[in-house]
Amino acid sequence: MPLELGLFLGAKKFSGRTKRRKVCLVMDTERYRYRNFCSDLAGVDIEAHSGDILELVRVVRNWLRTNQEVEEIIPSGDHIFERYKQFLAKLPEFCERFRLNPKAIIFRDYISVLEAWLLERMCCNFVVEPKVGVDDRQFSWSQRTDRE
Repeated sequence: MPLELGLFLGAKKFSGRTKRRKVCLVMDTERYRYRNFCSDLAGVDIEAHSGDILELVRVVRNWLRTNQEVEEIIPSGDHIFERYKQFLAKLPEFCERFRLNPKAIIFRDYISVLEAWLLERMCCNFVVEPKVGVDDRQFSWSQRTDRE
């Protein structure tokens, strides 16, 4: 992504005021590793995640919180990561329900499954099922008979 990052930073620097307010998060496994291959990033704060998924979630969460325009509390990175692990544990079950292979799931299907999982967690008395023969992002609701 060096090209895209360079385009973003160049557009930000040489554009009007509205573009200059745009922000981006640059992350790497090590804080100053970029110096070995991309000296043009001097002056850009690089966030390190050390290859740790939990740390990556924390860094992104904190960056979003720091740069949000609307004042709203975001759950901690630890909480977000725990919810993510809960979703991953349920992913095979949802993939079976939607007749998807969890090892070969494409992004759009992944998002649809994630939406279904979130909807069920918000509305705990209902179960989300795919509508047969309809766009993959449409769901039907049915009353849950088993209480988890």
